[in-house]
Amino acid sequence: MRLSSSHRSVVLILAGAAVGLAACHKAAVAPRSPVTPIVASPVDISDPANYSQTYAKPVAVSSTPPPAIPAYDQPAPPGPDFLWTPGYWAWARGDYTWIPGAWVRPPRPGLLWTPGYWRWADGVYGFAPGYWAGKVGYYGGINYGHGYDGQGYVGAKWRGAALAYNGAETTVRGLPSDLVYREEQPPNTNPVGFSGGPGGVDTKPGLGDMATARSPHEPPTQAQLLLVAIAQSEPGQRASVNRDRPGVAATVTAAAFKGPGAVTDAKASLAYHPPPPKEP
Repeated sequence: MRLSSSHRSVVLILAGAAVGLAACHKAAVAPRSPVTPIVASPVDISDPANYSQTYAKPVAVSSTPPPAIPAYDQPAPPGPDFLWTPGYWAWARGDYTWIPGAWVRPPRPGLLWTPGYWRWADGVYGFAPGYWAGKVGYYGGINYGHGYDGQGYVGAKWRGAALAYNGAETTVRGLPSDLVYREEQPPNTNPVGFSGGPGGVDTKPGLGDMATARSPHEPPTQAQLLLVAIAQSEPGQRASVNRDRPGVAATVTAAAFKGPGAVTDAKASLAYHPPPPKEP
């Protein structure tokens, strides 16, 4: 797909920022408006209640909860060795923006993606960024679908240096049959898009989740950062415009944002509630 001039400009801007982002590994989403940082004090990390304060520090904060996770179909992978990264709501310019789900080539074999998630704490909603690691860590119990049912990832697994795909959870059209297996999983139908607080998903990280959080991480890839930049430049991705039905819910790759394979028929999972108007 040929990117438009506006998208090419976004990519150039992003490229300079991405170096710093990858070095400090602060965020999976580069917010375009000032956000309120939360700085945690040292706490006992053996207590699961303190997990989010030490290993999931928010990089963006909102006073209103994110919309529910919309329902959408998953496009077929572009080929072997691509891993599905689910769509999620990011915060930019005072509004939630849907970052489409997409197939991404991991930084290296053996790595899996832990999605970022929104968590309620101290009266606000903070976004803990996603990361690559050898295991899938805690992501708030959020049901992102397509293998990310709130705990771990059941859509694919590594067999040595090759990915094998679970045809019961993932679209496997076009993949070699020897890379496909089937493992049925109990369905999770809760579409709530945040953890903790009134109406949020009620889960807590276990000791294994905290161990994964302390393990070596790798930040989002350039393809993931590109997808964030493109999505944030598209008005149809904003919740105030799409009312939980994003214009592009998922795509094959970042470069095919509006090309073949883009999923444009998302369905709202819950009634959309717009944030209260800002005080003058």
